[in-house]
Amino acid sequence: MRKTLLAIVLGTLPLLLLAQSNERCSIDAYTTFKQTKDPKYADKLQQAEVIMQASMGANTFARYGGEDLYTIPVVVHVVWRTPAQNISDEQVMSQIDILNKDFQRLNTDTTETPEGFKPVAGSLPIQFCLAQRDPDGNPTTGILRVETTVSSFSTDDDVKFNASGGSDQWDPERYFNIWVCNLTGGLLGYGEFPTAGFSDTYGVVNDYLYFGDIGTASPPYDEGRTATHEVGHCFNLRHIWADDGSGCGASDLVDDTPNQAGENYGCPSFPRYDACTDTGDGVMYMNYMDYTNDGCMNIFTQGQADRMWNAINNFYPELLESDGCLPIELLAHDASLLTVIEPVGLSCENTIVPEITIRNFGAEVLTSLEIEYSIDGGTPFTYTWIGSLASLESTSFSLPEITATEGGHTFEVNTSNPNGFVDLNPTNDSGSSDFSVYTSGVEAPLVEGFESVVFPTTGWSVENNTGGITWERTTAASSTDVAAAWVNNYDYDSEGATDDLVSIPVDLTDMEAPQVSFDVAYTYYKQGSTTYTDAMEVLVTTDCGATFTSVYFKEGEDLSTRSPISASFTPSESQWRKDTIDLSAFAGSTFVSLVFRNITGYGNNLYLDNINIEEKVIPQAITDLPAGWLTVGPVPASSFLQLNWTSALPEGDVMLIDMSGRRIQLRHMAGGASGSSIVAVDDLPSGLYFLQYISDSRIYQGERVMITR
Repeated sequence: MRKTLLAIVLGTLPLLLLAQSNERCSIDAYTTFKQTKDPKYADKLQQAEVIMQASMGANTFARYGGEDLYTIPVVVHVVWRTPAQNISDEQVMSQIDILNKDFQRLNTDTTETPEGFKPVAGSLPIQFCLAQRDPDGNPTTGILRVETTVSSFSTDDDVKFNASGGSDQWDPERYFNIWVCNLTGGLLGYGEFPTAGFSDTYGVVNDYLYFGDIGTASPPYDEGRTATHEVGHCFNLRHIWADDGSGCGASDLVDDTPNQAGENYGCPSFPRYDACTDTGDGVMYMNYMDYTNDGCMNIFTQGQADRMWNAINNFYPELLESDGCLPIELLAHDASLLTVIEPVGLSCENTIVPEITIRNFGAEVLTSLEIEYSIDGGTPFTYTWIGSLASLESTSFSLPEITATEGGHTFEVNTSNPNGFVDLNPTNDSGSSDFSVYTSGVEAPLVEGFESVVFPTTGWSVENNTGGITWERTTAASSTDVAAAWVNNYDYDSEGATDDLVSIPVDLTDMEAPQVSFDVAYTYYKQGSTTYTDAMEVLVTTDCGATFTSVYFKEGEDLSTRSPISASFTPSESQWRKDTIDLSAFAGSTFVSLVFRNITGYGNNLYLDNINIEEKVIPQAITDLPAGWLTVGPVPASSFLQLNWTSALPEGDVMLIDMSGRRIQLRHMAGGASGSSIVAVDDLPSGLYFLQYISDSRIYQGERVMITR
């Protein structure tokens, strides 16, 4: 029962982290684990609830769109060590049947629902189906069997990864994942609440002794209701007693469930009263989100059904349109270009050896295939592959070499005539890749401000080692113009992951004292007294990536350009800093490429702009700022400064210098026209600052600026 307003409701979420851990459902222990691993997890749960509350009226069951049933493909990962744990296909299918009956309210024990609760009984327009095609388009039974050396698993998600003895998740936007394994300590199972953004752990974990209603299923949890309960969590249902112990002040965020003081076990007699509900029909102990025996559970309420439907539509709507349950129909002749392996990224030689992967989607063995490939739409080269490739198998091979000129290119490839016949599915025959060829660097100086909508810019590349969040272009922030590069570390659920933004190679032959400067904006994440920090490193390679030299490393407070926050960071104009790195050690090199490396630590967003590789210029002596060029006020300032300038002001940068000598860039001036601007300084510490203006290597000293709070 929802007993509170949203602000109070959000305050109940941390109670999940304090609940008991020796229960039939381990969502409490799992939520604690998730928060320990990801310091932003509690915030993500609250953000998800804000989304839920805002859309509840639009996504209720009554407005589901008119389809009879929406099919959700399921993959069941059976992770086993002993033969008993390797449960049968029939046992898996019995659980899928139970889920369908429970969620559609077709279960035979609906007659056991007390008459007083039947008016609020609810159902969902969903049907679970064991997947018929895997993520690569191959036929599947939807049951994946993985033998492990791990004797038992717990709530640490090890069962969800091959590397830790489990089984890697299938794409959660196409498949609902269930892992069946031996859980430690008598745990029955656990689910994961949905949050905005991709989660590589989303799904249900279920002990093999409490899955389905045949085979190893053991009483009193032998009717498949553990999975029903945990899928409810995955669709954002809380426990019916709201995880506040025996209290009556928290909420399960549903209006039509009775208020309840704690969980129920066994199979109580109706009616059952407690401190929160002591009249009428009492508490709804037969609800799937309580802890009673499987044979005593038989109802979701309509409010719970509406909440689950809202969650699916907000966080995993793609599940409702997935083709995972559509069986594969093999054509006689269907060869597919699966991947272009090479060329991609940067090549340091003009000679290119293409490499591709093909797959035989045809019903017959593939013995020959015609291949055409070209660069930038030029005259195509032809090659005939000869071999023996069974149906649904793949193979990778190299094509005869071709030559490419310096610069950026597009490689295109097309397959045809499998076994000498017309390809019956030409939609999967073609592919392309972008690559660049530079046998030596481009002429310096080099300036990159990420203003082009094409990212990365020609000659630049991004190396994403996790396949998820990485360097991207953004127009949400920029140090001077419209765009910048950034990494969304705020939502990056990994520690120690690296993502590289690699520059086009530059020729420094004619430079005696080269340097690189760039604008950076960053702050780390702080929750209470605990902080989480990321890092940025800059590396240099002169041999096309064979070796690297680190020339810059900053993390946490050293990298930060403002005080830490717990919200996602978007910098203002005053929250950028210009850093400069001496590249004199690489003077005279014909090939110098810079790697800007983001290193994750559950921190906050990193922004990069205005990368400039140039000859170092020794600044002239500091002189006074000419009268009338630039004024600033108010003095003292509190939250903002107003800059006023005349047309005499040349192009340059307005800076504040604190007492430690640190430069804070306020804004870039185009020069040549008068104007004014408001610049926020509310994030700067109180104290004395000096105004400086830097233009054409000249430093002009301006007036003093006092900031007070």
